[in-house]
Amino acid sequence: MTDPEGICSDLFYYVAEALKLDSMSDLQVFPAFQTPFDVWHGVDLFFIYKNRIVTVDLTVNPNKDSYKANVIVNPETDLIWMGQVIAEKLG
Repeated sequence: MTDPEGICSDLFYYVAEALKLDSMSDLQVFPAFQTPFDVWHGVDLFFIYKNRIVTVDLTVNPNKDSYKANVIVNPETDLIWMGQVIAEKLG
């Protein structure tokens, strides 16, 4: 990913929109780039909403089919659709 922070921000917006939140503060996103969570568990960021967690693996490999996170995002991923997927998992 060329801009993981930008993708994190975009996904936050799309997840919040899909959840139809009254307050953005109800949803939290935490980047974990180059932390032990990333290195050992393959999680680049995670969302928390109402005590539910969804983990995300960001990859530049569009053919990656093995991952430890709940969802995977690559350069070909439609972020609006992925926001809906994450929202469903959080919902």
